[in-house]
Amino acid sequence: MPTVNFEKIDQQVTHLFAMVSEGVAAATAAFLAGDTEAARALVAGDQSIDRLQSSTEDLVEQELAMSLPADEVELRRLVSILRIVPELERSGDLVEHIALRAGQGLASEITPRARG
Repeated sequence: MPTVNFEKIDQQVTHLFAMVSEGVAAATAAFLAGDTEAARALVAGDQSIDRLQSSTEDLVEQELAMSLPADEVELRRLVSILRIVPELERSGDLVEHIALRAGQGLASEITPRARG
């Protein structure tokens, strides 16, 4: 029984983590600065996160459809990826929601301590 090729799946999951992590930092900065241009770019970038989520899930489902993984460890790993990827996409949605509020001037209401 062939083993699962995790190389591309791992690359996509790693890229998804990076996109979300960088997005949270950028959305926070845009929100605190009231930077609507940066916020617009982040909102537009949400589609890339959605596509990568879908692509990653498709890869995992293809691996599962071709044959059951050779061992329980591989199967658990694939199931874990199917659980993690939608949560990352939801975090990407949070980036979008923070960015959408960048132009509302809400950051001026936050205390300097909370801003830090």
